[in-house]
Amino acid sequence: MLAVPGVDNVEARDEEFVQLSVQLAHEYVKLGKLRDAGVVYKRSLSSTHQTVSNETRVVLLLRHAESLIKIGDVDQG
Repeated sequence: MLAVPGVDNVEARDEEFVQLSVQLAHEYVKLGKLRDAGVVYKRSLSSTHQTVSNETRVVLLLRHAESLIKIGDVDQG
């Protein structure tokens, strides 16, 4: 079977994109670059589709909440 780029592995690419984005944003948080982390988290949240597993979605939301708490935005966190 011939693999068509961009068709067969959309779910896998979405999943990997979100997982890597969460890792990047978490590193930004550890470095104190909270605004950069926020940008990455917001982009990940806006691109989260039904193709992302519940586990990945939960990790994304928890890490995002952690970053919001660190900047003092407790209402959103």
